Amino acid sequence: MTSLFDTYSPKIMTSPHTNYCEYRPHPFLEPYVCCYWSSEPKAIIDDPNCTSTIIPDGCTDIIIEYNKLSEECDILHCGIFEDYFTFKEDPYSVKKSFGIRFYPGKFTAFVSHNAKEAAQRLTGLEDINPSLTRKLREAFYASPNVYELIQTCDRILISVLKSDVRMIRNESRLDNLLFRILSSSGMAAVSDLSEKEVIGKRRIQRLFDQHIGMSPKKFSQVIRFQSVLCEWIDRSSSSRLKQPDHLDFYDQSHFSKDIKKRIGVTPYSLKVSDFYNTEEQTNGTI
Repeated sequence: MTSLFDTYSPKIMTSPHTNYCEYRPHPFLEPYVCCYWSSEPKAIIDDPNCTSTIIPDGCTDIIIEYNKLSEECDILHCGIFEDYFTFKEDPYSVKKSFGIRFYPGKFTAFVSHNAKEAAQRLTGLEDINPSLTRKLREAFYASPNVYELIQTCDRILISVLKSDVRMIRNESRLDNLLFRILSSSGMAAVSDLSEKEVIGKRRIQRLFDQHIGMSPKKFSQVIRFQSVLCEWIDRSSSSRLKQPDHLDFYDQSHFSKDIKKRIGVTPYSLKVSDFYNTEEQTNGTI
């Protein structure tokens, strides 16, 4: 299947203290699922004040957190958010995580809920969809390694899509709006979206409240940030501090402030290695 998001590859900041790895979903799920991912501490953290930074990417995640001592897992839903947030890392953590990252607006293809109500927060998946929570928990405990867990998750998600024709049918209007936002690197104005798609601004707002979780303007700002970040990473070191002329920043100060709002630091403090600290899993143990 051709995916609306074939050219959208959101960047994340990876902690230097964790092994983080991403895995591709089944081809049938590629229009919906950005990736599966796993993360666990490398070793005991020397710095007790170490924090990790989570930056906005327009996506939402299901996160399975497993405690190796209690052998219990919590299953959470992370809604969309517009700014960065940090959390303090436990220097003696015995937890490891497995996640399913959904493209913007695609979590609601699997779970009927209002995305705006789950935005900017972590929510127990049990409160959103008890049935899916039970299936994922059973899959986690029954899977001896991450690869078998992924295959089981593939089957679960594909089954959900195929069980309801309404869900597998794409929301064409929303997809068209998302395409215009993504292809413009977040620069398309709501008035332009309304005119080109022949849809009222209020209808656009309702679609974004239901499926995305924030207004089209705020979502576009997140996509612009991700576009800036991707371009910044790909630039030569000598040009990374310059503002991208085609992304409509007023001046260098505006550019720096927007980056700091989304990531917590100015472009002067960023390092390319902040976004590529990953290691491949060799044995697939989860």
